[in-house]
Amino acid sequence: MSAGSPPEPEREAFLATGDAACVLSARTARVQELVRAAYEQALAPAFPRGLAALAVGGFGRAEMFPHSDVDLLLLVEQEPRAQASRDAAALMREYFLHARAVHRAAEAAMEASESAESGLLAQYRDWRSRLSNADFSGAGDRVYFKAPQQLGHDPELAFRWFEFVARHGIRPARDSERRVAEQAAALAEHCASSRGGWRMLEGILSLPHVALALRGMHASGLLRALLPDWERVECLAVRDFSHRYTVDEHTLVAIQELAAPAGAQDPPRQRLAGLWQEVGQPAVVLFALLWHDAGKFTGLAPHANESARLADSALERLQAPREVRRVVRFLIERHLDLHQIMLRRDLDDPSTARLLARRVETVERLKELTLLTYADISALHPEAMTPWRLEQLWGLYVLTHNELTRELDTERIDASATASPELAEFLEGLPVRYLRTQGEEEIQEHYRLWQLANDRGLACEIRKRNGTYSLVVAARDRPFLLASIAGVLAAFGMNILKAEAYGNRSGMVVDTFAFEDPHRSFSLNPSEVDRFRLTLERVAQGRSDLGRLLESRPKPSPSGGRPRVQPTVAFNSEASPTATLIEVVAQDRPGLLYDLASTISAAGCNIETVLIDTEARKALDVF
Repeated sequence: MSAGSPPEPEREAFLATGDAACVLSARTARVQELVRAAYEQALAPAFPRGLAALAVGGFGRAEMFPHSDVDLLLLVEQEPRAQASRDAAALMREYFLHARAVHRAAEAAMEASESAESGLLAQYRDWRSRLSNADFSGAGDRVYFKAPQQLGHDPELAFRWFEFVARHGIRPARDSERRVAEQAAALAEHCASSRGGWRMLEGILSLPHVALALRGMHASGLLRALLPDWERVECLAVRDFSHRYTVDEHTLVAIQELAAPAGAQDPPRQRLAGLWQEVGQPAVVLFALLWHDAGKFTGLAPHANESARLADSALERLQAPREVRRVVRFLIERHLDLHQIMLRRDLDDPSTARLLARRVETVERLKELTLLTYADISALHPEAMTPWRLEQLWGLYVLTHNELTRELDTERIDASATASPELAEFLEGLPVRYLRTQGEEEIQEHYRLWQLANDRGLACEIRKRNGTYSLVVAARDRPFLLASIAGVLAAFGMNILKAEAYGNRSGMVVDTFAFEDPHRSFSLNPSEVDRFRLTLERVAQGRSDLGRLLESRPKPSPSGGRPRVQPTVAFNSEASPTATLIEVVAQDRPGLLYDLASTISAAGCNIETVLIDTEARKALDVF
């Protein structure tokens, strides 16, 4: 392939044979000239004639990423040239950067020039434009700044704009993206000095149209301003024929794929949609996915450790909580485990499930890694996630989930050789999961409460954390203890989000609860906290009538037509040699945990371990 400017026929072919966006752009002479100029100024001088003409194949596609035959030509045909002057990765990166510039310029001009609309489309866009607030307005199917000059005085306006996009699913206007890009330096300085970086990003990552918002943040440079290391993966191509996209595009497609199962019709993807609803911190999972391949810029394998290091550095800069950093690092370091086991191990071998259970450690991490694996494989290329591979992934999830729930009772801590005699007595016999899910500070707090409970029979601690409350109860085990605690929470109008209950060999239990106070009883009446603590101690020790307390509680209002969860109850007597596993999935409602625990205790059963989770009005309870 020889260098030089392409002749006129090849320029005409570039304009005439592109994808739909290129053809649509060529409707007006203004846009046609823009594309011609961008082609001559960006692509033609930098690349040989044949390579520049290959932009036709990808023009108009998302971020202008070419087809696999173009990737092949870039890797094979350009190798001699790359060795003589620069490496292939740098050449491909420069090509993609120029191609992206052409694509965005054409799109912006196309948006500005399209004024003639069909009546139905105009009505739809007018309806969308009603979604406006004091800062932003919709026009057509795009959202704009009402006062873009405010960006210079209020850098966080850009983040609120993308949060608006992520909430409502309206595309950001190209002109407004340009205005954000013009403020990139000021935004980068603000992000470096701001103490609320994680708060701003978490708000966007927690919303339903996060993929659309992240694409806009990427295009405008805001993602790079907030996360400077993101620049390392922009338009970065890797020598891997299974990856059709550059690293940044692969990442954005993966995030898009993770949200896609929500509208799927086929049962396998509907199961994954249900799994995504059960994830307690979707923003944390998406942040891990955002950085899972960042380490590939080094060109070294494996890349997971370097990716985790970069993510941890970014979270430290954003001042994210320690627990968020721990989970993100774990997910990135382990994000290849499920895929590798699917390829290399016999899934019918019981040792496979045991191996993966040891690696993922908890049911929560298993769910998150399963979803990461689904998104990562699906974003390799459109045909990567085949039905067979999807069934393999789900089968591996089910096997490992069963192994993890089985070990809730069978795998117990032997602390005699690893802790002080006093702490060993507390830890001895607790499930292994306890050490996997509790940090050192939490363990020391539980140990302190356990010491108090040894003297008094019961001790509890209530704290407010990030808008919710945590309750820890240490007590001597007795029938109906869990039901009593859950009943007091229900009687005070609290909404239980999570609960875990563990017992050790000395007959003491540690029960932890995360709950909401929807009526703000504690914040409006601080004395209610003391009354709650006193009531809890009296009821848990059998010195107060819980039934009478619950009778005075107002009945909850009906759900008002919201989609309901079909309740299911599953018993597994083979999961443990000493206990029966009961799994309950049901519509969440006030008092549900109290009713379940009371029913189990009334049947003469002793509850050894409990895991309670509530997501999207669905209760997931394991006894």
